[in-house]
Amino acid sequence: MNWGTLTGALFSTGLALTLLWLRARKITLKRRVEPYLRVPEPDARPARSAQVRGPFAFFIELIGPWYRDLATWIQQFSHRSNRLRVRLEHAGSPLSPTEFRSQQVLWSIGGLVIGLLLAVPLAVSGRVPLLLALFVATVFPVSAALLRDWMLSQAITRRAAALATELPTIAELLALAVGAGEAPLGALERVSRRTEGELNRELRRTVSDVHAGTSMEAALRALAQRSHVSAVTRFADAISVAIDRGTPLAQVLHDQARDAREESRRQLMELSGRKEIAMLVPVVFFILPITVVFAIYPGLTALRGGL
Repeated sequence: MNWGTLTGALFSTGLALTLLWLRARKITLKRRVEPYLRVPEPDARPARSAQVRGPFAFFIELIGPWYRDLATWIQQFSHRSNRLRVRLEHAGSPLSPTEFRSQQVLWSIGGLVIGLLLAVPLAVSGRVPLLLALFVATVFPVSAALLRDWMLSQAITRRAAALATELPTIAELLALAVGAGEAPLGALERVSRRTEGELNRELRRTVSDVHAGTSMEAALRALAQRSHVSAVTRFADAISVAIDRGTPLAQVLHDQARDAREESRRQLMELSGRKEIAMLVPVVFFILPITVVFAIYPGLTALRGGL
């Protein structure tokens, strides 16, 4: 054992802890102004002062900044979990944020195993440097976690496209049901029983919320929040306003179906324009060079034979 290295490490650790302790004891402007802006919590402040007077006062003061930083990081992570919960709802996934993070960890472990299976034989045989092997073993788990997150984003995009595609048909069916004399809730129940798809599942959930005691306006508002699609949001808001103001609901639903079809047609035109530009890539880089080679090669062969 290298005692010089151990002594240096212990000295550096003690020096770092001392500097952190001195930094924690420094009274900042925030700590001076905070008592005058916010009422101290009845449980936190006295407990902290009582603990500081004990035999472990130095240790409490030493780890105090780290504890506060950890609490701040946990709070930020909870906000991220809330955003992840919203993304899972938009994707229509039954997973919770904890289950999704667990899947990401499992994907990272699988990526780490694959990276080690590739990097260790290459590093042992000397085909690649050790740093490159470590880089490969690090990239695979990170890429696996990012791949799982990318798959969630793709699921959100696919679900949004499915909701926008199914909306005109659902709106027309609701308009027919309401025009035949059905109540709004009865029309939703009838259409949800006769159709299939992403929007149908959302309608079933809305009907279940209403039967559970939620008002129609609140259930439609929740439907708009879960869908995260502008057309579905306008659809839910239009139904809610029509029910609230007594506007003829059948005409509102016909107008929503027509607007949804127009928006779908506009998005299709935009997509075709982007695909048209993307189609030029294989034409310019693959088909055109081969055509030029076929046109020039016979002439070059004839000139070479003549020479």
